[in-house]
Amino acid sequence: MSALARLISRRMRRLRPEPPGPFETPRRRRDPSPARWRYRLDRLGRRGYVRFALRRLAVPACLTLAGLWAWQSPTVHTSVLDLAERARAAVVERPEFAVLRLDIQGGSPDLQARVATRLDLQLPVSSLALDLAALKLEVETIPGVARAEPKVMADGALRIELAQRAPAALWRWDGQLHLLDRDGVIIGPVAARAARPNLPLILGEGADRAIAEALALWDLAQPVNDRLRGLVRVGERRWSLALSSGVVVHLPEKAPEAALRRLLHLERDEQLLDREVAVIDLRDPERPTLRLTPRAVDVLEGARELLEGQKA
Repeated sequence: MSALARLISRRMRRLRPEPPGPFETPRRRRDPSPARWRYRLDRLGRRGYVRFALRRLAVPACLTLAGLWAWQSPTVHTSVLDLAERARAAVVERPEFAVLRLDIQGGSPDLQARVATRLDLQLPVSSLALDLAALKLEVETIPGVARAEPKVMADGALRIELAQRAPAALWRWDGQLHLLDRDGVIIGPVAARAARPNLPLILGEGADRAIAEALALWDLAQPVNDRLRGLVRVGERRWSLALSSGVVVHLPEKAPEAALRRLLHLERDEQLLDREVAVIDLRDPERPTLRLTPRAVDVLEGARELLEGQKA
């Protein structure tokens, strides 16, 4: 036998398993088929959504869980908050965001002073720390301000443009005179009637809520405006006219303008307001009622007694 054949024979004998000993159990050959769970996991790993979750979602999910775990640590939590606060302060306190002055435009000087006093801004302040929406609401609650538009200008000014309420009437209530606009909103107090002699005067509880009707009656009563002292709200449902001569005119709850026109016709034709009349009641459109003054009553009683004496 050649040398090469002997070498191959020796190699083959080494690869051949040795026979088991007398007390050894022969080894079982490995089953080449996979186990059940291994097979199922292999099939599951071949699904598209599983591969997508493992490749795209596994890393973000692990990072999120790690972040949540770190956030639960008091030390990490405090450090992150301190870092965020220092970063915010570094941005907010930059000089280009500083508001150096307050510029109020529109309205009277008195109203501007009241707005500045109400805001009480401690300047300089960062524009990033200003809540313009809250400033707008705060300014519009000031009596006399109809609208306010706050803006931060490029030159470092906080400009507030005001639209002032226009006074439309004076309202006497609870011993105090108040200026009202056409919506019945109180603008501010007034010391005396002489300070605003050109404005209508309304009195009584609830008069501010019926100011539109009061202004319409006041405009309609222009022919007797020199005698009209004011409109009195009675029972929060109707008006009475108070004249300078002491005459009181009761208007009805419904259609007061029509009753006032009737009174003006009577005044124009009969000069009713120049007579000795104390009260003119127009609440019943079918039966207007007149109440005479005490002097007229005395004269009428005297004339009646004189007539009765003559008849006797």
